[in-house]
Amino acid sequence: MSEVKNATPQKQKSSGKRAAKKSRKGTATAAVVAGALVVVCAFLGAALVGYQDIYPGVTIDGLEVGKMNREQVLTLLQQEYADKQQALGQVSIVVNGEQHDLDISNMGAAYNLEQTADNACAYGRTGNIFHRAGQVAAAFFGGADIKTAVNVDPQIVESQMEGVAAQVSQQVEQPSYALEGDTLIIDRGQAGYEVDKQQLSQLVLERLTQGSSEPIEYTAPVVEPDPVNLQAIHDEIAGEMHNAYLDLASDPTGNTIAPSQAGADFDIQQVQAILDGSDQRVVEAPVQFVAPQITTEDLQSKLFRDTLGSCTTRFNAGLVGRTTNVKLAASHINGTILNPGDVFSYNDVVGPRTYATGFKDATVFANGGAEDGVGGGICQVSSTLYVATLKADMEIVERRNHSLYVSYVPLGQDATVAYGAVDFRFRNNTDYPIKVVAGTSGSSLTVSLLGTQTQDKRVEIVTQTLSSDPFQTVYEDDPSLAPGQTKTKSGGYPGYKTVSYRVVYVDGKEVSRTLENNSTYKRVDKVILRGPEKVAEQPPEPPVEPPTEPSEEPTTQPETPTDPAPEEPSAEEPPVEEPPAQQDP
Repeated sequence: MSEVKNATPQKQKSSGKRAAKKSRKGTATAAVVAGALVVVCAFLGAALVGYQDIYPGVTIDGLEVGKMNREQVLTLLQQEYADKQQALGQVSIVVNGEQHDLDISNMGAAYNLEQTADNACAYGRTGNIFHRAGQVAAAFFGGADIKTAVNVDPQIVESQMEGVAAQVSQQVEQPSYALEGDTLIIDRGQAGYEVDKQQLSQLVLERLTQGSSEPIEYTAPVVEPDPVNLQAIHDEIAGEMHNAYLDLASDPTGNTIAPSQAGADFDIQQVQAILDGSDQRVVEAPVQFVAPQITTEDLQSKLFRDTLGSCTTRFNAGLVGRTTNVKLAASHINGTILNPGDVFSYNDVVGPRTYATGFKDATVFANGGAEDGVGGGICQVSSTLYVATLKADMEIVERRNHSLYVSYVPLGQDATVAYGAVDFRFRNNTDYPIKVVAGTSGSSLTVSLLGTQTQDKRVEIVTQTLSSDPFQTVYEDDPSLAPGQTKTKSGGYPGYKTVSYRVVYVDGKEVSRTLENNSTYKRVDKVILRGPEKVAEQPPEPPVEPPTEPSEEPTTQPETPTDPAPEEPSAEEPPVEEPPAQQDP
């Protein structure tokens, strides 16, 4: 216990000595600092109160001007900036890392050395006492740099910046593509940025007024291009291939060609993988490419150059009504153009057969015979067209033969029509447009199909008569006629059953023989009207005489009429279709 007590006073004594030493050192340091502050304050006080030159430590764009008066500074500046005025004609701006040299000589910028000397002299002499003291101390210990003043009109600068901003901006380039053969070339595009005119004007003004030749740093917000939209590209180019054709919707005359289009397709996922695996701006990808068979140039050079099929039939030009109808129907179909695949409808093209549309009365087939009706004769036009289409090897969509035999075309090669009931239709099954050309000359009707022949082809229609049924002559009593008088009521039409084949020859060799049609024509007997027979007068009874030997002379008997020979139908009296529709022979 005594050792502990003895130790305690010793420690306290030692600690007190060290504290005394530290206290003496702190007092000395504080005295030094206080002395320095007194010196500084004395200096600052003297400087603020009586110092007339530029404060020590002040520079102008790095040029030492401290302790100089205004005249000395101005002389120095005039010497230093004598060759620097031209530097104000150029300003460099670095936009997003790319440097652009701008010609600003027309902005009227000029160094203001007088103002610069005044600015250096004014340093540390504005504001309250504390602010001034702080500036003087900052210059003395760390230096203070004054920028060379420049005279420039801000409005002139801003007016020049619109063109400058456009010059240094970079437009965004959106993705694009091109199709070259079986290769799809994709350009990802390029990012862009737009420089703000007012921000740029402010930067240029600051740099001019500072008189610095350092480039202006400007960071513009970057706008990235849109992502490559492969689905949109696919939708645009992956359409079906189509050949050049005539744009009949906008130009029915056939003088406008719709250009050909290639067909193309590609796998979207495959192309996306190619894009993802490349860091190049432009990449290439495979495309399944299908070239059109008929290009625009090909169609232009071959349009309507060949006569595919033609037929000429004759009519009685003396039958005015029928001739009018034939000519009118021919004019309606003349010039009709069909693109590949188009279907021609005779009823649609010719339209209703009415008096209002110019058609006349002529012989038609109705009610099992021939009678007058509006539009008679137009079936000769449809039949002539039918033969022309057969020779042109067209696809027949709809055709019906007359119910009775007609003579202006061979058996099995006629086509009857009745508006609203029976039509004649065919399809252009070639690769090129075709044109119907129809017209009359004298008593002849000619219909031709113009198109493009791609091979040496000829078509022959072979018809076989399966059966024939000659008409008979039938007599009907007509009390209105005089006894023994006769009158033809209707001509006779023989009946037939036929089968027709389309035989196609290419380069003179038969390549196909197909069934074209089966046709049945009904028999119609010839009807002759006759008056009542004459009644023979009774002779008076002879007187009774004794019997005599019988005479060997024959007794005269009354004559009996003999049937005339059957007549062939008139070439201008074609057959009739079944009711209810009235049909033109």
